[in-house]
Amino acid sequence: LFQTCGIKPLIGSLGKHLTLAVGNFLLATGLVGIGFIRQQLSHNACFACHVLGYAIADTALASLVIYYSSPQSQGRNLALSQAAQACARVISPLTAGYLYSRSMWGLPAGGLPFLVGALSSFIAALVPLLLLFQDNSRQDSNDDNKSDNSDSTVCDIIEVVR
Repeated sequence: LFQTCGIKPLIGSLGKHLTLAVGNFLLATGLVGIGFIRQQLSHNACFACHVLGYAIADTALASLVIYYSSPQSQGRNLALSQAAQACARVISPLTAGYLYSRSMWGLPAGGLPFLVGALSSFIAALVPLLLLFQDNSRQDSNDDNKSDNSDSTVCDIIEVVR
């Protein structure tokens, strides 16, 4: 439901990069709560936060894949993204089972898979921010080059007039 009605205004207000970062952050926050909170209502709220974060991140990721792909490679890149997600759905239960068996001491029982998933999502939230900063710095340098070129063009015109 959110992907149908709410994602377009969110991407419109935050942009693709920040929307993906927010989605990953919500997903990670929900995972931390799922792994460590045992009170039912709070646990359910954390699960809802996780699901909302996934819905936001999934849609924003597809949007960014299209944004960074040429028209000829958009289909292939979206397919690779979906294939990577499918691979993660196969590998995750195996990894989670191993982590679960190791998380019986020090953390709440069974909390380690959720903590590792949250850590991965927090790290993944940094990627679109890095891309955004890279795009902004590239745009700033292009703007500087345009102003340098326009200055030299103005100087060239002045020289011709003299």
